[in-house]
Amino acid sequence: AAEVSASGGTAPYTYEWSDQQTGTQATGLSAGSHHVIISDANQCRDTLNVDILQPDALQIQESITQPYCPDSYDGSIEISVTGGTPPYSILWSDGSTGTLLQDLGQTTLDLEVTDDNQCRISESYTISLHLPTCVFVPEIITPNNDGYNDAWRIPGIEFYPGATVEIYDRWGKQVFYSKGYVQPWDGTYDGKLLPMDSYHYVINLNNGSPALVGNITIVK
Repeated sequence: AAEVSASGGTAPYTYEWSDQQTGTQATGLSAGSHHVIISDANQCRDTLNVDILQPDALQIQESITQPYCPDSYDGSIEISVTGGTPPYSILWSDGSTGTLLQDLGQTTLDLEVTDDNQCRISESYTISLHLPTCVFVPEIITPNNDGYNDAWRIPGIEFYPGATVEIYDRWGKQVFYSKGYVQPWDGTYDGKLLPMDSYHYVINLNNGSPALVGNITIVK
C-alpha cells in the first residue's frame, strides 16, 4: 500500500494511480515502481513516483550431522532462516519448533517456515547413517605389552551397555565372559596369558538383533 497527500495549488485535489486506483491511498500493490498524478481544481498537475520494496525471499540454510550408526542417535540438524519478515514460525514434521534438532537417528524430516507475513517455505531432509553397523569386531590381538593392540577393543560396543561377550577355546571351554564390556579382554584366562590360537566369540548386543559370532586370534 502507499498513501500520498497534496499541498499547495487549489483544492480539491484528485489522484490517479498508474493502476487506475483513485484517492490518496492505493492498496494491493506489487513490488516495484508506481506513480500517481495529482491534479488540483485548476488542473495543475504533479507526478510522484512511489517505490514499493519487498523483503528478500525466505531462505533456509542447514547444517547436518549424520548419526554414527543405527543405534547411536547422535545426529542433528541445525537451521538458520533469512529473508522474509521476522519473526519466523518453525514447524518440523515431528512436532518440534526449534532451529536445532538433536539425538537423531536415521530418519526423514519435513520442515515448514512461516514469516510474519504468512509467506512460507518448505524443505525435507533425509538423515543418513555414517556407518551401516555400530559394532566392528577385530579378528586379531597381539598381547605383547608393546602398547598396540594388546587388548581386544571392540569399537561401537559402548552403545550397548547390556551386551554380553563370551570367548571359548577350541575345545569349548569358556575363557572369558563379560556383561557390558568396560574392561576389554587382554588374552588371559585366570590371570595367565593364553597360548597363540584362534578362539570363538559370541557377542549378544541384547537389542533384538542376532548374536555376533566369529573367531578372535591371539598372535604373539
